[in-house]
Amino acid sequence: MGTELSPSILARLVREIENVQYIKEETLPTTHKLSQVQELAGAQLKGVFGGAGGRYLLLEYPRGVAGNMPGCHVTDVVVKLWNALEAGDWAKAKEIYGRMAPLFAIEVEYPGIIYKEVLKKRGVIRCAYARNMPSQLLDEQDQQALDDILADLTPLFSWGV
Repeated sequence: MGTELSPSILARLVREIENVQYIKEETLPTTHKLSQVQELAGAQLKGVFGGAGGRYLLLEYPRGVAGNMPGCHVTDVVVKLWNALEAGDWAKAKEIYGRMAPLFAIEVEYPGIIYKEVLKKRGVIRCAYARNMPSQLLDEQDQQALDDILADLTPLFSWGV
């Protein structure tokens, strides 16, 4: 984490290391790197996965992303987004993405904390304390904003809240 590998290095890893067949790429701009790695690696690359919780999926999908490795707090919603893309239902995909957009925004505002807060609110964990960010707690307005965001996402949930 934190060490960017160029598309040429990633392609070289795929070509030169027998069992490297997939890559997870979330270095910005992910879309450009995704395209470049696929072009440079050739047929030995079976796929590139995105990350960032699905934040760039609408941009990555048309470039041939093989999937997404989101965090665990709203994976069920990301699955619905992916399924809409796979079905070619861009209207549905954009509707789901639109509901997720406020969550993406608050995740950027409070990195590392929101995932745990959502898991707590969805009944998966009892405490959202993050040992690496003890002073970064959400205040009452943040909690209300997160509750509003989750209320909009609730119809897409397969579990919790």
